[in-house]
Order: sequence, then structure tokens, then C-alpha cells
Amino acid sequence: MHRQATSGLFKGINVQVTMISIIMVTATLCYEAFFTEHLADVLERIRNLVNPFLEWYCVLLVGFYYFL
Repeated sequence: MHRQATSGLFKGINVQVTMISIIMVTATLCYEAFFTEHLADVLERIRNLVNPFLEWYCVLLVGFYYFL
């Protein structure tokens, strides 16, 4: 069995992976807090990449529930 916490907030979670994830998210948030122009550019590119798929997903989802 992998090393998991047996009690507390992280019970049942791999502690090393959780801590690395928390550090990565915190570092990303701190970086983007100081470079907001870069964040705006990255989010715009992500939105332009994902937006066409989300539009069709919403249409299909509404259509599926309408005919269900």
C-alpha cells in the first residue's frame, strides 16, 4: 500500500503527492499574481481553445435532456 495519511485532514490521501500539488498550485498563483498581463493572455488562449467545444457540449447536453 502507498504511504497514506491515517488521520487528520489528509486521511486516505498520498501525503507526498498532495503536498507537491499544493506547492505547485501556490507557486502558480503567486507567479500569476505578479504577472497579471501574462495570466490574461494565457486565459484568453485557453478560452479560445476550449470555447468551441463547450458550445457544442451545451447544445448536446440540452438536447439530450430535452429528449430524455
